[in-house]
Amino acid sequence: MNAIKVGFDSGTVSIRPASYELSIHSLSDLSFRAMNILIIEDEYPAAERLQKLLRQIDPTIEVVAVLESVSEGKTWFAHNPPVDLILSDI
Repeated sequence: MNAIKVGFDSGTVSIRPASYELSIHSLSDLSFRAMNILIIEDEYPAAERLQKLLRQIDPTIEVVAVLESVSEGKTWFAHNPPVDLILSDI
């Protein structure tokens, strides 16, 4: 197993496994984007509650759609880009 070296020098975080180096000088070096989530839930109150919980966890999360069935999901995916996460009880 290769060792990982983590260094904190003058405000820089460096992570160095065997042949890879990542240096982060500030948060502006990182690009963040909201997580896109699709919810497939046939019970409206449950879908609403789930959306509320997601907003509490991270206000930047974007629920791109709330669908009621797998067949709606198949149609949706045929016309939309992939999402980061699917939450479903179906």
